[in-house]
Amino acid sequence: MFSSVEYTNPQVSSFNEYTSLDSYYDGSQFGPKPSPKTPSMQFPVIQNTRLPWKKYDALTHDTDGNNYYNIGAAYGPSCQPSYYVAKCPSNKFIRPFAGHMTPTPTPLAHDSAISALKNLRVIFFYDGSGRCPHSMKAMDTFKNELKGIGLEDVFVSLKDINNANNKTLLKNIGGTATPFFFSQVTQKSVMGAVPGLMKLVEHLTHTKEGYEDKQGMTKDDIRDLGIVMFMLKGCGFCDKLKQDMHNAGLGDVVEFMDAQEHGHSLKGVQGFPYTMSKKTGKAVTGHPGSVSKLIHSLS
Repeated sequence: MFSSVEYTNPQVSSFNEYTSLDSYYDGSQFGPKPSPKTPSMQFPVIQNTRLPWKKYDALTHDTDGNNYYNIGAAYGPSCQPSYYVAKCPSNKFIRPFAGHMTPTPTPLAHDSAISALKNLRVIFFYDGSGRCPHSMKAMDTFKNELKGIGLEDVFVSLKDINNANNKTLLKNIGGTATPFFFSQVTQKSVMGAVPGLMKLVEHLTHTKEGYEDKQGMTKDDIRDLGIVMFMLKGCGFCDKLKQDMHNAGLGDVVEFMDAQEHGHSLKGVQGFPYTMSKKTGKAVTGHPGSVSKLIHSLS
């Protein structure tokens, strides 16, 4: 006689979320059942059942009753099941499935950074005299991370500013100190030592400032402001604001001027950097904290 427990057991209850395979997929940690159109679902791995298995009496059949068959005689040359990759819906044989598959190695973080830097075509300006600790730090950081890969294999060009031509090029693209990194693809730059290759990629790829979203202004709108920034050599705030402009993607719409060369037009200016708009006549002294605030003040 059947026990009533069998009909109230939650494991077999019709209201249990695991009563069907579909319910199991939907209600368990495995999530919804994969679509039949999923490539891996079209090529299942199936056990090869065409093996020399014996019937249930294989261990005693044709014996004298005292000895058993050995494993080889009962089950054939191998007890290990074999599998093959099939194609739905007919389970047509495609290829054998090896018992031990080697997973594809997960790329190291620096591998993707190296690939990204190559695509960015980055010029690395440095001071090879040994007098710049920041250049030396950047060199050491990258060499340790690259683990034997040469810097010349990652950067499109390495330029020592002790060479006059390299120093002129650095100045022409807006660099004032080393180390300095410039992407020929994005036209963005980074000045100073960075903590690693991936962080360098982020600086040369992404725009950190959200001035377009916050102010509703496009780059063309900002270009129309006619922004001019006057800088002093050796001024840390000047270098910082200029770098922020480049990071925000505005390096090509802002005019950078040497304050000493244009002192005659800066009478009454109390500090630097001094940034002004030719269109609105408004001006900002110092670093306001962000490029967004600067653009808002000049608009």
